[in-house]
Amino acid sequence: MPDTDIRATFILRLWRERGAPPGEWRGELTHVQTARLERFGDRAALFAFVETELAALEGTVVTPTEELP
Repeated sequence: MPDTDIRATFILRLWRERGAPPGEWRGELTHVQTARLERFGDRAALFAFVETELAALEGTVVTPTEELP
């Protein structure tokens, strides 16, 4: 049986709340294959969610090593 590609599809929704400082975005991200929805208030939380979901697909654990701006 040939190896198959591992795929992950995400739906990303972003918005800025009225009066929010520049660069401050809110959002939600849905992992389509698992239907897991995560809401976030900063980019670090968004990227952490994606890293965690991808690591789960690969059967690995993610340990953040640096902070995002």
